[in-house]
Amino acid sequence: MPQLRLTGIKITANLTVVGDIGPSLEQERAALNSLKTSAGLNLNEKQLSVSGPALAELLRATLAKGMPLRFLAKGFSMDPFIRDDDAITVWPLGDPSPGLGDVVAFIQERSERLVVHRVIRVNGSSYVIKGDNSDGADGLIPRTNILGWVKEVERNEKRVCLGFGLERFLIAFLSRTGLITPLVRIASKLHHLFR
Repeated sequence: MPQLRLTGIKITANLTVVGDIGPSLEQERAALNSLKTSAGLNLNEKQLSVSGPALAELLRATLAKGMPLRFLAKGFSMDPFIRDDDAITVWPLGDPSPGLGDVVAFIQERSERLVVHRVIRVNGSSYVIKGDNSDGADGLIPRTNILGWVKEVERNEKRVCLGFGLERFLIAFLSRTGLITPLVRIASKLHHLFR
C-alpha cells in the first residue's frame, strides 16, 4: 500500500489509506500530481508535503470518500493517550455522531489547522473539545468542522487501547474539571519512582 509523507503546521504524518484504494498506482500518481498542481503541494515520489489548509482539505476529501487515514501524530497535547509519533487512524464520521470522550479530528476555525483532541462536552450539534494534556479547551466546535474520529492508535507497532474504551467517559470528565493533567503528572512520577 502506498505510503505518503504529510507535513503540516502541527502534524507530520506517514499517511496510509486503509482499505481498498481502488485506482491503480498510475491513476493515484496522476491524481496526486493534479492535487499538487491545484493546491501548490510538494510531491516527491511517495512523499507528499502538505501544510495548513491544504492538509486539512486533503484529509477532508479523503474522509469524504469514506476512506480512513492513518498518520503519525505530532505534539504532546493528547499525552499520555496519544503521544508524539503514535500512528493514529482517523475514520470518517457517520451515525451516531461523536459523543463524550471520543477523540476527533477537526479543523480549528481561527487557524484552519487540523487538531486531534477529545470531546469533553456535547452541546447540541456543537462540541467542547480539549487535548488531554492541554490547560484550556479548544472552544465550542460545530459538527461541520469535525472531519472524523480516531478509532485506532499504535505505539511501537502495538495497539493502544487505554483512553478509547469505557474509560474515555472518565477521562472526558477529569479533563473538563481540570483534574486530568495533575493526575497524569502524579501517575507519571509514581511510575518513574517504582520502575
